[in-house]
Amino acid sequence: MFTPPPSPLPMQDASSYISPHAPIPSSSSSRSSLSPSPMSSPTKARDPFTLAQPPKQRTRADTLANASTVRAKKRSIGRKTVVSVLLVPVVLAFITLSTRYICHPAAMDVFSGDFADPPLAWTGVHLHEPHGRRQNTASAVVTLTQTAAVGSSVIFPSSTSSALASESATSTATTTGIPTIPETAPALPTPFPQPFDTAMASSSNMTTSCAAFMANMTGTLPFRQCRAFSFLSQVSNEFLQAQTNISQLNVDVWGTCNTAISEDQCSGNMAWFADQLKTDCADDLNSRNAEVVQSLASLQTYDLLRQAGCLADSTTGAYCYVEAAASSNPIDLYLYSLPFGLGLPASATPSCSTCAKSLMALYTSEAPSVDGLKQTYNDAAKQQNARCGSTFAVVASSLPSSSDTSGADYLRISPGALIAATFFLSAAFGWL
Repeated sequence: MFTPPPSPLPMQDASSYISPHAPIPSSSSSRSSLSPSPMSSPTKARDPFTLAQPPKQRTRADTLANASTVRAKKRSIGRKTVVSVLLVPVVLAFITLSTRYICHPAAMDVFSGDFADPPLAWTGVHLHEPHGRRQNTASAVVTLTQTAAVGSSVIFPSSTSSALASESATSTATTTGIPTIPETAPALPTPFPQPFDTAMASSSNMTTSCAAFMANMTGTLPFRQCRAFSFLSQVSNEFLQAQTNISQLNVDVWGTCNTAISEDQCSGNMAWFADQLKTDCADDLNSRNAEVVQSLASLQTYDLLRQAGCLADSTTGAYCYVEAAASSNPIDLYLYSLPFGLGLPASATPSCSTCAKSLMALYTSEAPSVDGLKQTYNDAAKQQNARCGSTFAVVASSLPSSSDTSGADYLRISPGALIAATFFLSAAFGWL
């Protein structure tokens, strides 16, 4: 009879049965027999059946608090937007106006009742105000000594008012009895009127080299023989006093148009003096010395002002300048100061005369190359056209005018102003 072999595994009772899913006992014997190799390390097993914690339920209080925070942020953004819309234009307008005033003070004349003074202190520069009758020439004129010494006895012009004459001012001369241009050479005054015939207000502020140059220039024959209308009409007391003596003024103007040396030679002389002045008076020009700046402008406009002073009225045969001085309302005399950057008063009513039209036509071609005309011509042309018709004077589109707010000079804002505006707006937004 076949007997089966014994079972390889002894039967175990229920108490000693170990479930395959039961944890391994932690006894010392088990650890010694079932411990892993030294290279392995035990890791905590993650129960695959463990579920993630459910999300925390939001309460009604949390929802209301979040909504309140959102509304507060929206209100803050809204306030900042409103403030920015209101403040940015105001700040930029203030910066623009302040910068415009600093660069161009005359541009703010619209806010004042009277025409403002020019940017420079044009002391010693006459602007055709009525003068009393001229005294004896021998006692009124002081000749200039030709010397280069600083301590020379050169007499420079005195400080006089630079305020523009009132439009209502009238001259003692009338438009009747105006002398015509002499057909033969008249007897010229000896000496002929010269610029700077009174004490110069700023001569003490000149540098040594500039004072010497001015003394040499005004005393030398190459300058005096040219009888520069550009100087005489601005800084010669005797020449301006002749406005109340029309016959004498007529002779003086004739003398500026008929010089002992040729016009071309005079033009060359003035160009040389202008170049030399820029060298010897460089510091004085940088400091805006009024007489030095005026002298340079007069030298540079010699040719233009000689033509302007010698313009004749084709209907009367008289000098236009003499007619303007003899008029009961000599507002046209302002036109002769346009090349020096001195514009017409805003309330001026210039005439529509043939002479005014001819003078503006002369300025039209020269305006782009003359610094003073660049600043004043267009405004004067617009005033003329407003009174005399749109075709009376040509308005140059390439030149600026005080009403042109697109010009770079008028809207030029400095970097410092922009930085200040940025800090101001940042502080305002931070406060909000």
